[in-house]
Amino acid sequence: MPDEQTEKKQVRAYNSSKTWRIEGIDRNRAQVKEWICNTLEYSSYSLRGMLLSFEGTPKRELVVGWLKKDDDFAANYARVRTTMADYLAEEILDIVDDSTNDYMEDKSKNGEETGGYKFMGEHVQRSKLRVDTRKWLMAKAMPKKYGEVIKLEVDNIAYGERSLQDLRQMAADYVQLKGQQRKKIEMDSDVD
Repeated sequence: MPDEQTEKKQVRAYNSSKTWRIEGIDRNRAQVKEWICNTLEYSSYSLRGMLLSFEGTPKRELVVGWLKKDDDFAANYARVRTTMADYLAEEILDIVDDSTNDYMEDKSKNGEETGGYKFMGEHVQRSKLRVDTRKWLMAKAMPKKYGEVIKLEVDNIAYGERSLQDLRQMAADYVQLKGQQRKKIEMDSDVD
């Protein structure tokens, strides 16, 4: 009877020799990893969506496990995701430029054409949602390129190496100077 170590080795040997039949081609683990990256690179598929769309693909959990254990696959997958962000930017232009179904021929209740057109707000809102979702994904994949820029405006005063205590003293001196100026103005107005 085989011991536990032998059983584990047999399972590992089976898993490493496993093949998946994707798009009519038998692929080993390395080929599946390459296929995943190639398929995702120029598409708007999510990993989950892609694995569900093609027959014979490994389960998502297995692919995520590969990403955690295989640094080369993880680096290639990360590169693919940044390329995907650029693809999504191009896809946004296609969505925005496509006005198909924004207006439909208006028909009466009995199905006759009225000669007018009806605005299809639901279609426009769906397009807006598609664009917003892609923008969000792009910002997450490449925040430096597609993320929102937050600017903090600061007055053009160079404080250099001054400490907080120095700045507080400067503020107190300023308040005292303004007080003295105010007293001088009051005294000058009393003389008149």
